[in-house]
Amino acid sequence: MLTKPQEWSWGFVVDGGNIDSYTVYMTRAESLDTGRTTDIPGDIPPAVSAEVSAFRDDVTTFFRRLRSERRDHKLTPTQLQALGHLERHGPMTAIALARREQVTPQSIARTIAHLEGEGMLTRGPDPDDARASLISLTDAGRERVRDDRVLRSRWLADLLERECTPHEREVLFLAGRIMRGLGGDPDPGERGARQ
Repeated sequence: MLTKPQEWSWGFVVDGGNIDSYTVYMTRAESLDTGRTTDIPGDIPPAVSAEVSAFRDDVTTFFRRLRSERRDHKLTPTQLQALGHLERHGPMTAIALARREQVTPQSIARTIAHLEGEGMLTRGPDPDDARASLISLTDAGRERVRDDRVLRSRWLADLLERECTPHEREVLFLAGRIMRGLGGDPDPGERGARQ
């Protein structure tokens, strides 16, 4: 829940001869739940902007906690995510993996080199492009993804059972599907993405 804006101004919009008043600027909003203060863009209605900022902070906090629920296997979240993409979508080129990760080709090259050095993935010829390689998980890579997923899923299931009502769980599951779509995960059901 949010307090009233600390600073705000009124303006007018002329639309087809109608004049409507609305809140124009809000420089800061404070959450009653956390006491945190957030900078708010002036061109977004204050209530929406403050809620969006609080939502972003809440999602970030949750994902940090979820990431912390993993074995100490010395892989970064980015490396685990790359393994997860390969496990879900099958072998793909480095360029396709970079697109899924939304990182530069140089960044994914470092990730691939590390994971290959750890024996979690291999490179093989791409039958569609002799200049490229297909990146694939090894059995060790699959096991690492599976173990990590089981551990975090168990933690999340216990947390949801303990802390949420059945209705809240359904809302969270729906929110997760919406967030996946908003996050732009390209065709999450697709297997064997190559380009």
